[in-house]
Amino acid sequence: MHFFRGMKAVFSMPEYAHSHASEKRLADLVRQLVFGLGHGLISILGLSIGVASATGSTRTVAIAGVVGMLTGLAALVTLEFLSARTQKQIYDHMIEEERKEFAEHPEIEKMEMRQYYTDEGFSGEEADTFVNRLSLDKDRWLKAHITHVLEFIPGKTASPLRESMTLGLSHLVGASITLLPYFLAADLGSAARVSILLASITLFAAGGLKTRATGGRWYVSAGEFLVLGMLAVATGYVVGIAAGGLG
Repeated sequence: MHFFRGMKAVFSMPEYAHSHASEKRLADLVRQLVFGLGHGLISILGLSIGVASATGSTRTVAIAGVVGMLTGLAALVTLEFLSARTQKQIYDHMIEEERKEFAEHPEIEKMEMRQYYTDEGFSGEEADTFVNRLSLDKDRWLKAHITHVLEFIPGKTASPLRESMTLGLSHLVGASITLLPYFLAADLGSAARVSILLASITLFAAGGLKTRATGGRWYVSAGEFLVLGMLAVATGYVVGIAAGGLG
């Protein structure tokens, strides 16, 4: 039975890879949304509280917040695009190098695949059967080698543009939630309190919703987001008080 389960896994590789690629895309999307939203909320809330503590001016806080939001957006989108593009280029280069090695040193590549299957608990005979069957189809063999030995799914790397846009938009949403009260409230104190309240609710909700993808207790995740987020915001408050004292 162990042998036949192994054969089924080997020769259903495209379906297996597609399933796990979908799960990876969902995980990447959740990561982007959580990071972007959290970055916008925490960084701009910390900035606004810090500037408010230092200056006592609603207008100054609003201007500083917009500048921080837009420069943060530019930095996040640019760096995420370059990071995702670099990762894709690295993977493409690795695939091309493997393709060359398959053509030039097929026996070495077979040995690596045999080693993978024996490490997974299959006998030497079973591993030889898997590898010999795989080697009859060069494309399937290459995909199996890349997936198992190099540990990534070929053709399923993230889109740099999509990754950066998702991160940027979620950052804008988080930052806007934090900044809105400074444009609408009558005084600085009210704006700061409403901003903190909205950011806290959003962080708590984001932490809870994250568990729809990750599992676990929603209230633990929500509390973690809220507590860690507010600790980061406290840095801005402390810096603002210190800067105000210097003035």
